[in-house]
Amino acid sequence: LRGDLKLFTLKCECEYVAEISAFDELSIRMRLDDLTQTQIGFSFDYVRIHPDGEDLVARGSQRVACMRGPNTRTLPARVPEALRAALVPYLKAGR
Repeated sequence: LRGDLKLFTLKCECEYVAEISAFDELSIRMRLDDLTQTQIGFSFDYVRIHPDGEDLVARGSQRVACMRGPNTRTLPARVPEALRAALVPYLKAGR
């Protein structure tokens, strides 16, 4: 995976649904939404943990592209097989 692999963020967004404060305990839950030949889509839930349970405070997403090559000639590349194998168990149900 190391070599010249680069992950470029194509898009990211976050929807805030509640406020948080300094020292709140958070859990960030990441899921794999989409896995194509050259791109990976993730979604995130940001959850505040407290003694009475949990509250969703934000939802987010990120789409990245796998690229290879020197900075002046970086081109799309297939998601490396080792990365693909590591991500597949996290693909959201129903996909």
